[in-house]
Amino acid sequence: MARVLVAGVAYALAGLVPAELARYGWSTGWRLTSWAISGVIIMLHLIIAYRYRPRVLNAAIEVAIGAAVGGVFLAAGGPVRSHWDAPDRSRVLLSLALFPLIMGVAAFVAALVLAYVLRRSEAREA
Repeated sequence: MARVLVAGVAYALAGLVPAELARYGWSTGWRLTSWAISGVIIMLHLIIAYRYRPRVLNAAIEVAIGAAVGGVFLAAGGPVRSHWDAPDRSRVLLSLALFPLIMGVAAFVAALVLAYVLRRSEAREA
């Protein structure tokens, strides 16, 4: 559980900090930096999760949950904050539902592929 929360906070920071820095210029660069940092977080979380949960599916699920938690934090820090005072709060609810879902599914697919590659490389070494 602690690994999931730490990964969630890391995803949120990887999304929010470059987004804030992009306000001062070089927005495409900061966006790409955010993607690269998120990719590193996925790989690190997967390697750690795979150590404790050597099944590919279990490790991928843990990574996906961490990304989904990060999606909740990102939604709360970005779209929800900017639309909170709007008379129609449907965008707030939509952000809170879609950010974790999209991030979790994408992270699950990426982690599943990476975990399978990790398992195959371990099998070749043994």
